Amino acid sequence: GEDLLMPIAARINAAPSGWTAALAGVARAVAAAKGVTAPAGTEGFDGGDAAKAVADMLLSGERRAVFLGNEAVRHPQFSSLHALAQWIASETGATLGFL
Repeated sequence: GEDLLMPIAARINAAPSGWTAALAGVARAVAAAKGVTAPAGTEGFDGGDAAKAVADMLLSGERRAVFLGNEAVRHPQFSSLHALAQWIASETGATLGFL
């Protein structure tokens, strides 16, 4: 098991090739829950139950945060990952951080 320094309420595990789709799914779930327009370019993405669970936690939890790790920073689609993570954090009142 993992011994993390902070509790993790919800997360999505995906291969690097699926990170943008995973964040797009969470963004769409946040948008649906709030009744707002999802970010451009996320049309057709559905993260399913996992994305909805993450969105619900971010919308209702305390001390919420969205983190991108150093692998995300080196990812070829980092600008998309960053934009989606920033949108999700902004819409949910979470802090965006980098590990």
